[in-house]
Amino acid sequence: MLLGNDQDAANRVLLRDNKISHVINVTSHVPLHFESDGLKYLRFPASDSGVQNLRQYFEEAIVFIGQHFAALTNNLMKEMKFS
Repeated sequence: MLLGNDQDAANRVLLRDNKISHVINVTSHVPLHFESDGLKYLRFPASDSGVQNLRQYFEEAIVFIGQHFAALTNNLMKEMKFS
């Protein structure tokens, strides 16, 4: 997991080197730069404001993160089984 900003989101080398495969984009304006390269995105159209309600997105974000970790766990279990 990597917490980054809009510059990090546009840096394919950084994302690749850190094995980032899923991105939660919490903006209404930063592009989903590498969606066509297979990165999976979840966008929450939020503004950078002290009054922005992010709580409304928590459940969907937790599900998105949970699905990613479940897939990683399944792949790891398969690799261990055949090693």
